[in-house]
Amino acid sequence: MGWPITLKDITHIDEQIYRNLVELLDFDDVSILYLEFVVTEDHLGVPVTVPLVKGGADMAVDNDNLPDYLIAQLQYRLMNRVNEQLKEFLKGFYDVVPETLLSVFDFQEVELLLHGLPNIDMDDWLRHTEYTGEFFGNSGCYLLILTHSFIHSFIHSLTNRS
Repeated sequence: MGWPITLKDITHIDEQIYRNLVELLDFDDVSILYLEFVVTEDHLGVPVTVPLVKGGADMAVDNDNLPDYLIAQLQYRLMNRVNEQLKEFLKGFYDVVPETLLSVFDFQEVELLLHGLPNIDMDDWLRHTEYTGEFFGNSGCYLLILTHSFIHSFIHSLTNRS
């Protein structure tokens, strides 16, 4: 969807990997760790080495290319590793919400559309509610008061859940 990703996003996948990658920034000389541009993963009990970049097994990580290494780790862990699953997810997502409709929003606006506001200000909502039909001019109606009370209690219970 073109959203920017950051190193902090890895925390959603693996907090320990995030901490390990961030700790690399504190080393005076990262080359003493003998890292290469590869990731070794367990695939059904078999260790598999995956290059992060072309020729990654032959590229040692040093202070000069550490930023490139971190970016390669980020891209692999958040995108390349789950590329097929991500493609299928986006295909299904775009079936529901066409990509052309989303293209007018930036990533923060899409997030707001998907998740909504973190807090709902009931007083603000009630101040800006416009009544129509038989409720027009009758904001003191018992049914409206009961509805507002229910919504307020419901929202309060949702916010206390998290």
